[in-house]
Amino acid sequence: MNELERIIKSIRPHEAVIYISGYVLSVVSLIISRSGYLEFAASVLFLTGVIFNSRRSRAWFLFSCAGMVFYCITAFHNRFYSEIFIDLFYMVPMQIYGFVNWGRSEKAEDLGIKVERLPVKRLFIYIAAGAGITLVYGYVLTLIGNAAPFAGAAATVCSAIAVMLSARRNLEQFFFWMGNNVCIIAMWLFSLSESLAGLPIIFANAVFVAINLTGFLNWRRQYKKSE
Repeated sequence: MNELERIIKSIRPHEAVIYISGYVLSVVSLIISRSGYLEFAASVLFLTGVIFNSRRSRAWFLFSCAGMVFYCITAFHNRFYSEIFIDLFYMVPMQIYGFVNWGRSEKAEDLGIKVERLPVKRLFIYIAAGAGITLVYGYVLTLIGNAAPFAGAAATVCSAIAVMLSARRNLEQFFFWMGNNVCIIAMWLFSLSESLAGLPIIFANAVFVAINLTGFLNWRRQYKKSE
């Protein structure tokens, strides 16, 4: 059984509805915005990557890196500089590391990657450190004219922690991915006063919350099977 066949067979009906809804909403938001082609490309690539991550497939790193190319361009146009910094200097290297690490990691019975858990104490350390860094980084972003600085800082910190935990195959990554999704929605809502081009990203991240929740449940189910 190849990777794609494994993923398709593991998708439940309600999950398929969520996935399809994400693509439909991306198309609808593109029609509404009329000009968000870069945002649309980024949202579709990220959506595909999030789906692959929820199914424990390392192909998600490839789709995520491709989506970052389009996202960095549109983030620059909307003055979300924090997103560009994190993507170019941290996310891309971590995605490459994650792709390699998942490739050489132990596989579960269904051939997906084996899930690891993060100790509760360490999880709270990440949360506390992330909150502190968000406040400091948000203040710095106000000084350089970043739009929605604290929402941008929170999104950056959440994604930085999430991709690190993902590369290490930790189940708890999904808490931070969902936090990142919520912060990105807040950040791009700010941009709607100037243009509707950000609608694909807003709608996509709303769906990402649901997909990451199913991803958390899938990963937890697999972890319990391996205990």
